[in-house]
Amino acid sequence: MTRVSVIMAAYNCRDHIDRAIDSLVAQTMPDWELIVVDDASSDDTAARVQGRAKDDPRIRLLIQPLNQGPSAARNRAIDQAISPWITILDADDAYQPRRLERLLASAETSGADFIADNQQQYDDSAKLVTGVAFPESIPPHAIGLRDLLESERPGSTFKLGFLKPMIRASLLSEYKLRYREDLRLAEDFYLYAELFARGVVGHLIPDALYIYTLPFGALTGVKSSATRTNFVPETRVRIADDLIAAYADQLDGASRASLHRYRSWMKCLATAYRIREAGQQGRYASAFFNALIHPRATFHWLWTR
Repeated sequence: MTRVSVIMAAYNCRDHIDRAIDSLVAQTMPDWELIVVDDASSDDTAARVQGRAKDDPRIRLLIQPLNQGPSAARNRAIDQAISPWITILDADDAYQPRRLERLLASAETSGADFIADNQQQYDDSAKLVTGVAFPESIPPHAIGLRDLLESERPGSTFKLGFLKPMIRASLLSEYKLRYREDLRLAEDFYLYAELFARGVVGHLIPDALYIYTLPFGALTGVKSSATRTNFVPETRVRIADDLIAAYADQLDGASRASLHRYRSWMKCLATAYRIREAGQQGRYASAFFNALIHPRATFHWLWTR
């Protein structure tokens, strides 16, 4: 049996997808399959992947008849996966050559069902790695729901929802979990929260083996040409409400408190975003009124400008 199924949602990414596939072909652990789901691209993304699949039988292409978003594409790939482990490679990202080998070794030694690594942060405009997500001196350690939620605290240097873990496929089957297809923002975070809320313990290693393309380059400040996310801050509030409704009664007191803190932070973020938006659009009365009745959000807006 193939050891790792790598799933990739692809939409209009002809300028990036070869780099991603090349990084997988270069892996020191060759026992993988790549399932690319083209999400009704209007460019030649699918043709490029089809060409790669002709040269490498480990690559499979599935095509969505209509654009349904990354969650639906990933779910289709998960349903087709044949390996005991599943991991993600986004079409504009890349792996270091030892990534799959290192994650599998960590899974074996830790016994964890959810293994994640550090990330190199890539500026697409500059074509340079500009740093890592968190210090590589931090030792490997367990992570769970509270860690995920607390990483969303305002001012946090790295949010664990951005991780691209390797997950034991049997967990997704046992818990009947998939990406939420009504989300096009924070769908990764929601899936991880559901797994952790059900008692799964993750294992995080400091090796920076995933090359993550920043939405806005750290050096240039230029938006990546591959970024598709439409930021709607209220989505995060809805996610918090849904998690509270589904899991709060099952959690210990500390985790429940973290979940409610997360909601408070997301509500503050959403309000601060709307205050900033109103000011940028010249709706000063609206910005001033909301600033008066939401002082915490106003402070957040001033602090993060």
